[in-house]
Amino acid sequence: MFTKTKIIGLGILLSMLVSSLAISAESQGLQYSEQNKLVTISYEDLTLMVNAGGQVPKFHIIQDGGIEFQVMFKLLAEYYDENGDGAFQYDELNIAQTGQTGPPTARTNILALPSVIWSFSGFEAEYEEGTENIVAIHFSFVSDQILIPFYADFSMEIKAHFYLDNKTIDGYEIIGGRELKFDIIMNNWPWERDDTYLALRFDISPQNDVAEVKDAEGKPIDTKTNSTGAEHKVNNQNKMKNSFELGNATDKGFFAYSNTANYSYQNEYQQGTVNCSYATNGDNTIQTYLSFEHFDEEVVYDPSLGIVSDTEEDTEGDTDEDTSGLGNIEILTISVFSISAITAVAIIRKKK
Repeated sequence: MFTKTKIIGLGILLSMLVSSLAISAESQGLQYSEQNKLVTISYEDLTLMVNAGGQVPKFHIIQDGGIEFQVMFKLLAEYYDENGDGAFQYDELNIAQTGQTGPPTARTNILALPSVIWSFSGFEAEYEEGTENIVAIHFSFVSDQILIPFYADFSMEIKAHFYLDNKTIDGYEIIGGRELKFDIIMNNWPWERDDTYLALRFDISPQNDVAEVKDAEGKPIDTKTNSTGAEHKVNNQNKMKNSFELGNATDKGFFAYSNTANYSYQNEYQQGTVNCSYATNGDNTIQTYLSFEHFDEEVVYDPSLGIVSDTEEDTEGDTDEDTSGLGNIEILTISVFSISAITAVAIIRKKK
């Protein structure tokens, strides 16, 4: 006979099942931690790690069973744009004034970013109203000390942002849960002359085999060849967001950058151009140079990196859909509860 005690036990069991599903729904937000000077952010199958121990910032992004790559800040270099293309080439590093026509004589102004001691700000999390779901994570790295006295007045800050939902900031579209945006702010570069540019080098390094690597023009990149010294300019594609892609048939990693930056001139900001060039060193690494116009005091710039799949690309920019997955979990909770309740009633009636 189906006793009252058994009925109560069944009710408790159903209650526990529904509660466990509800807890799963409540924990669908972003996750983050800092351990042994390593920052880790995770969401679904994506894990993003950033060193936080005073070293030059390096972003390491991993897709479970899929694409994995690193983006590392390497150096800043002032250069004289001898060929007038607005992009960096290695043979344009000579910048000394000559006092005559022709290319400058040999002298360089290069700051290797590993010579900078960086401080980590800690995390700032945003929560969905009324819940414990994290919907955005912010953190930053600041140049705390530069070991070379010539750059004592220079400062650099890297502000990173990771959002649960799709977001558009100043026309730059960010894919929720799949893309880390970071603001680069540079102040008081010690210019050697007033007609030069500043190049910021990133190294993009695939950590596993990918079918193809393409530049922002969609042209394949041969990462097995050493082309250092023959940097190729990437033509801007008349859109806010350009990207290098590391992809296969279903998934795509990317390092994205904007065509423009905000430059300060006499305490006023103006939007100016950013150009890109790159070379390869033969070991799969892409040496990427973003070139900034000569600025008075400060430049502010917003690149990003991430990994998406074909299905995610189809919904990119759609901010109205529930990208957290909570809706499906809530439906599952109701369905399991309904099925379990119906089953319980059937058992009781049968026993009677």
